[in-house]
Amino acid sequence: MPLQARFDDEIRKLFSRGARLLAAVSGGADSICLAELLDACGDIEFSLVHCNFHLRGEESDADEAYVREWAETHGKRLFVEHFDTEKYAVENGVSIEMAARELRYRRFGEICTEHHLDAVVTAHNANDNAETLVLNLLRGTGIRGLAGMEAKSPLPCSDGDIVLVRPLLAFTRVDIERFLTIRHVSWRNDSTNTDIGYKRNRIRNRIFPEFETINPSFLQTLNEDMCRFAQARDILDSWYESIKDGFYVTSDTGAEVDLMTLSSHENWQYLLFRCLERYGFSQDSCDRIHAMVVNGVIRSGRVFHSPAYDGVIDGTSLVISKRVSENHGAVEIADVGQYRVGTMTVCISHENGMPERLSIEDGVICDAGKLPFPFTVRTWNEGDWMSPLGMKGRRKKLSDMLKDDGIGISRRSSTVCIASGSHVYAIPAIGRIDEAIKIDGNTARILKITIKK
Repeated sequence: MPLQARFDDEIRKLFSRGARLLAAVSGGADSICLAELLDACGDIEFSLVHCNFHLRGEESDADEAYVREWAETHGKRLFVEHFDTEKYAVENGVSIEMAARELRYRRFGEICTEHHLDAVVTAHNANDNAETLVLNLLRGTGIRGLAGMEAKSPLPCSDGDIVLVRPLLAFTRVDIERFLTIRHVSWRNDSTNTDIGYKRNRIRNRIFPEFETINPSFLQTLNEDMCRFAQARDILDSWYESIKDGFYVTSDTGAEVDLMTLSSHENWQYLLFRCLERYGFSQDSCDRIHAMVVNGVIRSGRVFHSPAYDGVIDGTSLVISKRVSENHGAVEIADVGQYRVGTMTVCISHENGMPERLSIEDGVICDAGKLPFPFTVRTWNEGDWMSPLGMKGRRKKLSDMLKDDGIGISRRSSTVCIASGSHVYAIPAIGRIDEAIKIDGNTARILKITIKK
């Protein structure tokens, strides 16, 4: 079957008639082939987007000029995006490849939202898919990495419901270049594709030729294997989804994994990996948590880190929370008003006369004369203590109080205190105050302290 007919069949599976698409076109053979095929579909409306990453000087500008010419010749709307890729990579501590990926996909999503387009279409092909499989194997991967790219998936680095579609995954680079040659369509060659300093190029230019000597049909074989892995992935996904609610609870900021319930399932090490993979935890972290459970040495307070999340053992649960970069240091309170402490807002206000009740929701009230300005608001520290109301002046470690009040280890780092040195006068989140600031018959003015997240 001709390549155009095969492509049309693929498009019909992915989109209904009248779909409005954004095609990413670099000027290379793959993307120019995509544009030609889309143009010949007839009932598909599409625009082009070209990214100039300014990494190859005049060559980058020549690619842009070529895409502009193609768009003008074929009467297609074109979005051209310019990026300072090297600056972005340095500022965000990522590789040039990752910087370019984040920049382009984020902008693709914005364009689709702004212009009411249905999906982003890229020219990833069978060669790209096989290269990705080998890269995933070399860096270490779960079954998702073995399944390769999907024909339709959520658009990376973007919010909303924009999808990324790859209609050329069934076509090899040889198919693509043959199609363009027969049609007398030229394309641009990226000189960096021969630079074996890039892992993907080394696989493409050195490893794959060796694979071809062993199996001339290796591309077809690898892509067929990825289809089988994808089927196995779908079966595992179905199993995981059917049981995960018994041991895994998510929230806006993270999740909690009940390790004892989790470990009661067969093959639970895989279930643990599935719980943690979306938060970026390494296989080493999974292995160490698994060993703790197997050896019966689950100790509260053990911490595990991923690039953006922390996992803390709290009793027999693993509590996962997004790492907060905001300052959790002490804030001096000089007057009534609102103050930021980490991710929380502390509200300070005065009220005259005796209150009807001595407790309030999400905060505390105390004698304003016994806690004069200025005082300090901060998160708790080891060594903090207070003389809780009702204990007649006896001191108690704050860590013990928090434990007694059900504040687990994972929540203590965000527990806000009113303090002077290591002496804590109030813990608004649990409604605790020190004996020294209690309200009594001589109280003339109330100080109200509340916490808002």
